[in-house]
Amino acid sequence: MKRHLLSSLSVPVILVATAIFPMTAGCSSVQHATRPGVGLTARDASLVEVKTTGLDSGYRVVSFSSWDILLTDELPEAAPEDVVISMREAAATHGAEMLLVDRWDDPYRKAFYGMGVVPAEGGAPEVKACDHVGFSAALTAVQSKARSCAKRIKKERPAIAGTVEAVFEVDPNGGILRAAATPNSSRDSGLQGCVIDPIYASQWGTPTGFTCKGTITVDLNKLD
Repeated sequence: MKRHLLSSLSVPVILVATAIFPMTAGCSSVQHATRPGVGLTARDASLVEVKTTGLDSGYRVVSFSSWDILLTDELPEAAPEDVVISMREAAATHGAEMLLVDRWDDPYRKAFYGMGVVPAEGGAPEVKACDHVGFSAALTAVQSKARSCAKRIKKERPAIAGTVEAVFEVDPNGGILRAAATPNSSRDSGLQGCVIDPIYASQWGTPTGFTCKGTITVDLNKLD
């Protein structure tokens, strides 16, 4: 069962470092990101508590790390020790009190995410709508690809009907953290793929926050 510290499309870049530890074949380096003005005084990494379950209290994000593996490989149930060390050190550099480690495993991405956080009022940070440079152009291009794919399916299967609405979250480096069709969307896997596939295949530009969210809708009844 997946453990999701980041809410179903949650948390709010500057790329500051790659891994300082070598990884096994098929694995990428650890990527670390932060934002100007969010960090605090650096602390000893040994003081940063590592958690793999959600928090009941509010928090603020000061660093974001990710470690991906190839889709053909099997994602371990727990993040490797060297990966956690790298994430923990990055979090400590920005004054984090805790490192929240989240496992993500779906057909499009296999990764561990690490958020360096400090206590704050309220609950989990709100994920804001994407409005950064390059996002609008990427959205238009993906919508066009999704509509063209849906048109092909409709031509092949004229009786098909329905709508697919996909909600997605852009990661600190312009890739996709996660994406999913909403519950009211068509359950047709081919039609869903028309929307989800190009979302993951595109680059979305650097969010102004750690992450941001977007939505794409394709309605077969409104295709030209």
